[in-house]
Amino acid sequence: MMGGDNSRAGSGRLSARCVILACALLLTACGGHEQSLTYEGGVVRASGWNGPAPAGGWESVLIVRAGDNPAAPAMLGDYRKSGDVIAFTPRFPPSPGVKLHVSFTDESKQTLNSIFGEAADAPAPTTRPARIYPSTDEWPANTLKMYVEFSAPMASGDAYRRIRVLDADGRVVEGPFVEIEPELWDPTGTRLTLLFDPGRIKRGLVDNESSGPPLMPGRTVTIEIDPAMRDAHGAPLAEKLMRTVRVTDAVREPVDVKAWRVTAPKSASDDLVITFPRPLDHALAQRA
Repeated sequence: MMGGDNSRAGSGRLSARCVILACALLLTACGGHEQSLTYEGGVVRASGWNGPAPAGGWESVLIVRAGDNPAAPAMLGDYRKSGDVIAFTPRFPPSPGVKLHVSFTDESKQTLNSIFGEAADAPAPTTRPARIYPSTDEWPANTLKMYVEFSAPMASGDAYRRIRVLDADGRVVEGPFVEIEPELWDPTGTRLTLLFDPGRIKRGLVDNESSGPPLMPGRTVTIEIDPAMRDAHGAPLAEKLMRTVRVTDAVREPVDVKAWRVTAPKSASDDLVITFPRPLDHALAQRA
C-alpha cells in the first residue's frame, strides 16, 4: 500500500519536472519573447528573432509587399536588427491608401502575417461639368454628336453610365450613344465627344425602325451629368449638370457658306465676327 503511494507520488514529481523542462526548452527556443508585428512612423518592426542572421538575409524572413497581390515583389528597403527586433524601412514610402502586407517567419518556422496602412483621405470634389455642346436650346432630331466639357481632366471608362439622356417624363432613353472604347476624350482629358447612335437616326436602317431615334422631333430631352462621375484624381464631380433641349425637325440641307454673315472689324483691335444661320460642330469649328 505504502509502496504504491510512493510510486504514484514519484510519478507525479517526474511529470511536473517534465512540464517545467518542456517550458524551459520552449522559452530557450523562443528567447522568452512572442512574435509581434507593428508599423509606426513608416517602419515595420518584427519582434521575436533570437539567433544569428538567416542565411538568406533578413529579407527572407521579413517580407513586406505593397498592395493585395500575394505575387507582387517584395518592397525594397533597409533592414536593421536590435535585440530581438528586426526593423524594415521602405526605400520609397507607400502612397496614402496603399496597404502593406507583412509576413514574418521566425527560427522555429512559425509565420505571422499582418496588414497595415490607413485608407487615403477622399479627394475633395472640385471638378465641374462646364458646358454641353451644341450650346443652343434647340437640337435637330438628326444631331449626330455632342460634347461635354469639364473644368479639369477626367478619368475615363465610366462616361456611358454617368451621362444619360432623359425623356420628358424623366425616364432614361436606353442606348442613345455609340459606346466606343476607349472613350473619345481630347488630349487634355477635359472634353468628351459622344456620338448618338447613327443606326437610330439615319433613315431606312433596321435599328431606326425597331427602336426609334433617341431625339424625337417636337419633344424635349434632358442631358444629365451624374456627379458620381470621377475626375483624374478619383474625386466625384462637385455638382450635377442638367440641360434640357427641345428637339426640332431634322436638318437635311448641307452647310451653305454663302448664308454666313460676316461682320468686318472696325479697328485693328476688333474681332472678325462670323454668324452662322444654325449651330455648327463646336470642336470642328475651332480648327476647321
